[in-house]
Amino acid sequence: MSYSFGNLNKINAIQRGLAAARAKNQQEAAVWFEKALQENPADTQAMALLGQVLCNLGQRQQGLRSEER
Repeated sequence: MSYSFGNLNKINAIQRGLAAARAKNQQEAAVWFEKALQENPADTQAMALLGQVLCNLGQRQQGLRSEER
């Protein structure tokens, strides 16, 4: 029997990113949102969250590009 936890990994990456952002750790949040996008490049929630975090880190141009994907 084989189990797939692909969706669970995506949810965990986003949840971990949100937890890091709430803890004011924007750099760690960016890593988690990028991981979510690696797993699913079409994830619009992860794109938007990454864009917000990058803007918060002062990387406005990269943040806006992330949200435009």
